Amino acid sequence: WIFGLPLLNTEEINMRCIYILWIIFLKLVCCELEVRIADGILRGQVLQSRDGRTYYSFTGIPYAKPPIGELRFKAPEPVEPWNGILDASSKSNKICIQKN
Repeated sequence: WIFGLPLLNTEEINMRCIYILWIIFLKLVCCELEVRIADGILRGQVLQSRDGRTYYSFTGIPYAKPPIGELRFKAPEPVEPWNGILDASSKSNKICIQKN
């Protein structure tokens, strides 16, 4: 014991490191997904509904330029394509719930 903590042998330390790395890997790989659309790449999430069904979630995807200035009260104009990955996985993104 050192400072009230038990000493671990090398094998136990290695197994704990492997376990932690595996958890991190699963979190990074299994819960996010990326999809390429015409305007760029979207990052979404794989989530579960209250009744246990798996679904793909993408929030905050822009479908048109903001209706400000000259665009006010006009027909929507397509959004400009973006570079990189648009994070559509954030819970803080605005959503509009849709039912199939």
